[in-house]
Amino acid sequence: MTYFHQVPLKPLLAFSLLVGAIGILFHPAVAQMSSLPTSTSMTSHNHETLAHARMLFEEQRLDESLTVLENFIEETTNSTLLDEFYFLQADILIQSQHVSEAIIVLEQLIEEFPVSSLVHEARFALSNLLSSLEQYEQAIAVLKTLVNRAPNSEIRQKGLHHLRQVYDKTGNYLEAVYVMVENMELVDEQQREPLRDDIQGLVLQQLGERDLVQVKAKFPASFPGGLACIRLIELYMAASDEVMAEQAIRSFLARFPSHPYSQTARALLQSLIAKIKTHDNVIAVVLPFSGPLKPFGHDSFNGVRLALEEEKHVLGFQDVALVVKDSSAPSSTQFRSQFSHMLDEFQPLAVIGPLLTHEVQLIADLADSARVSTITPSATISDVRQFGRFLFSTALTPSLQVEKIVEYAMDTLGFRRFCTLFPRTASGQAFSQAFQQKVVARGGEMIVMESYKHGSTDLGPQITHLKTRDLGLYGELTPLPLKDGEIREVYTPGFDAVFLPTDPVEVAFITAQLAFYDINVPILGNNGWNQPDLLRWGDETLEGSIFSAGVFLQSPDPQVRDFVHRYHERFDATPSLFAVQAYDAMRLILDTLRLGAASSHDVRAQLFVRHDLPALSGLTSFGHGGVLDRKVFLIQIDKKKFKQIN
Repeated sequence: MTYFHQVPLKPLLAFSLLVGAIGILFHPAVAQMSSLPTSTSMTSHNHETLAHARMLFEEQRLDESLTVLENFIEETTNSTLLDEFYFLQADILIQSQHVSEAIIVLEQLIEEFPVSSLVHEARFALSNLLSSLEQYEQAIAVLKTLVNRAPNSEIRQKGLHHLRQVYDKTGNYLEAVYVMVENMELVDEQQREPLRDDIQGLVLQQLGERDLVQVKAKFPASFPGGLACIRLIELYMAASDEVMAEQAIRSFLARFPSHPYSQTARALLQSLIAKIKTHDNVIAVVLPFSGPLKPFGHDSFNGVRLALEEEKHVLGFQDVALVVKDSSAPSSTQFRSQFSHMLDEFQPLAVIGPLLTHEVQLIADLADSARVSTITPSATISDVRQFGRFLFSTALTPSLQVEKIVEYAMDTLGFRRFCTLFPRTASGQAFSQAFQQKVVARGGEMIVMESYKHGSTDLGPQITHLKTRDLGLYGELTPLPLKDGEIREVYTPGFDAVFLPTDPVEVAFITAQLAFYDINVPILGNNGWNQPDLLRWGDETLEGSIFSAGVFLQSPDPQVRDFVHRYHERFDATPSLFAVQAYDAMRLILDTLRLGAASSHDVRAQLFVRHDLPALSGLTSFGHGGVLDRKVFLIQIDKKKFKQIN
């Protein structure tokens, strides 16, 4: 039997009505309606408070206004007007000379309200305050952010204008030029003219050679690049630097053939060419002054210039002129034609360049026909004479590097057995083959030569094969009892060293992998290691490793240290290997003139037979293949530092 509990009707109805009322009360629409009078009242109160604070501020009752604002900000956590309160607070603090506090408030406004309509004005105010405190780097950072995030061109123009003013204060006129050029793109033609005048004033009156070169590179075929070229021509002509003047004129004419100044430039060029031809001793320099190899050509030319300037100063060589040609021709045929024309027109005593192996091969017969000694400062050919009797090289070749490091490893360290891990690149294969030849020629033994794809991060298969090969010859596995009773076999390599001809990144992870496979032997390397990043990327497994280098800037050798200092003083830069090799090439040629060479035949005769040629690293000579027997620095990694050991 089922029983029903009978509840009186009236109490049940009352309960239902109560539940319904609560539901209605908490329904979103009703809740919003119920809060509307309170929200409106609060908003009205906020506006009144802000208006009151502004009135006090306008009456210059700054402390009272600040108190009103601070109380409101302290008590309020959620107000749509809070950014306006912050902005007014910062304004009052600025008027009260409380700059540091104003900066804090503005930074807080920018951080908390990144999409506020006041954020751009806040950044303007913040940058002005930072600039007034001479915190220019911070001011520039704020303005750059403002320019990048500007919602319209008007604010961006204003930001660029402020940015230019800060750059003027810091004397960074190069960046001032850049922002004004950017600003020119945002304004109409009428506003553009004053900006052009300002830019012209800075370029002609404030920028030095280094900045002008950068403007020329940034605007190769537009304003103010042409103006920078003209100013460079004027500077070089005033300094009687005929070489750089000629180069600047040729660059200008190639970029701006229709410029109003082009007629003047052509006349200057003809005058310079005629002047060069009056010199008894003309040396040609053929290097890349444009295109992707331009930085290497630039470094090489700096080395040439430094050598010439020093010799003129010390020995009084005034009757030496340089003729400079850009080797970056669009085709091999055009390059040969230009080279041949240069030889015919100027009849130089010698040529320095070109840089690349295939370029040397292209002009070898032309040099032979003209009987002009041509010294490449960088083509890494172990035997340049195979291409021409008048070819020489001051380059650091793979053969030369390997010869010196193998000689040290076998004669000084007593090593006899070696392995090589090399990348499958032209350079890696050249170094590996040269290393094998030098080791075998000295009676040593190559255990294994393993190649890998350049850029690989896992050399496990190659190292395993190397280890297996060695265990079949001289390597040993020694049982080592462990505490838990197990036996671990410890591998002892049967070879003395591993040669790694690669870059610092690969050296770092390969040496770590070798250690993982218990290959704890000295590592040998090439000039590719000669970078500070090697010490940053490598770990303790590199300790004691040795590599060859064409130049070691921290060398204790007085001649090297003096050269590095002079180069830095002259060009405000650190010399590269390209600069060193070109410097040597120029010094050798000038030294033949010092000892009486009066013709191209005389220059070659001295370069061919002398054993006292003055290279940076000491007296030396050219070998049978025409390559300078230059000193190769041997560098050891000792306590996370590079240390010269020869």
